[in-house]
Amino acid sequence: MVLIILLTISMIIAFLIGIRQKDVCCYLIVCMSSFLFAFVVMCIVFLLLKFNGHAELIFPDEMLYVNDSTSQLFFSRYVQFFDEYFSLDVVRWINITLFNISLAFLASEISSYLYGRVRLFCSLLAITGTIVGGYWAFFILKEAFSVAALSMLIVAYIRKSKVFFVFASCLLFFARPELLLLYIAITIAFYFKRKNTRLYYFAVITSMVCFILFMNSEYSYSIKLFTLSRRFGESEFEFDDVAITTSNLSFFPFIMSEPFRQAIMTNINSTFNPFLDLNPLVVVQRLYNIIGFYIFLTCIKPYLMKDKLYSFAFIVLLGVLFTHSVYRYFNTILIPFSLYFLFLKSRGLNKGSYK
Repeated sequence: MVLIILLTISMIIAFLIGIRQKDVCCYLIVCMSSFLFAFVVMCIVFLLLKFNGHAELIFPDEMLYVNDSTSQLFFSRYVQFFDEYFSLDVVRWINITLFNISLAFLASEISSYLYGRVRLFCSLLAITGTIVGGYWAFFILKEAFSVAALSMLIVAYIRKSKVFFVFASCLLFFARPELLLLYIAITIAFYFKRKNTRLYYFAVITSMVCFILFMNSEYSYSIKLFTLSRRFGESEFEFDDVAITTSNLSFFPFIMSEPFRQAIMTNINSTFNPFLDLNPLVVVQRLYNIIGFYIFLTCIKPYLMKDKLYSFAFIVLLGVLFTHSVYRYFNTILIPFSLYFLFLKSRGLNKGSYK
C-alpha cells in the first residue's frame, strides 16, 4: 500500500514535469505507460497476487545488496540504509520513479529530432523499453539507476549540457563507476582526435596493448574464471577444474580455448534466444535485445570511432556479451541506447557535430 501511494505521488510529479518537455506527447505517453505497467503488472500481479503484499528477494544480487553487511558497494550501503530506517518499498519507489522519468525524458528528447514513421517507432520502442526495464526496476537491483544514468548521459551529449552530464556522472558513479571511468577515457581519446590525430591513434593502440597486458596478468584471473564458470548457463554456475585451468592462460590462448567458445555461445543464446524461456515477459525482453542489437549493428560502419557515445556503447555491449550470460544487462544498455541509435541514423552524425 505504501508503494502504491508513493508511486501515485510520483506519477503526478512526472505529469507536471512533462509539460515542459520538448515532445510533451511522447514524454507523457512513455511516462504514463511506464507507471501503468508498474501499477498493473508489478504492484497488482507481482506484489499483491504473487507475494501477498510482501515482496520477496528473488535475485542473488538483491540478497547481496540487502544482507551483505561487509559489502563496500555504494548501492549496497544505500539499500541497507533504507532497509534499516524505512523500508525496501522506498528503494523500489525510487527505482521505478527514476527509471520512468529518465526514460520518458530521453524519449522526448530523441523524438523531438525525428519525423514520420521513425518518430512513431521511437515512441513504440520506448514504450516497449518501459515494459522490459520496468520489470527490473521493481526489484532491488542497479538496473533502474543504470538506465537513468545512461539516459541522462545521452541527453547531456546531445544538448552539450554540463548540468545533465554532472547528474549522469553522479548516477553512474553510484551504480556503475566502471562505466563512468570508461566514458571519461573515451572522452579523453576523442579530445586527442580533435587536437592531434596521431596522438589519438597512439592512445587507441596503447589502450589495446594495456588491455592485452592486463588480460595476460594475474589480475584478470577472476574475470576469466567468472566468465567460464557460466559457460553452461547461469543456473549451472560452477568453478570447475576446466574453468580454473583455462583461466590461467594468457590472453590469446584463452580467447581461442574451447571453454571460452562455449561461454560465448551460452552468452549469445541467453541474451537473444526468445524461445529459451517461454515466459511472455522474458520473450519480450529478449526480443528487445534482438531489435536493439540489430539497430546497433547497422550503425557500426558510419559511427564506430567517429561518434563518442556510439564507441562507448560498442565497448560496453561487446564487453557484456563476452563476459555475462544474464540478458538483463543487455536490456539495461539497450533500453536507452536503442533510442540513441535511432537518433544517429536519422541525423547522419558521421558528418555532424556531436563528436
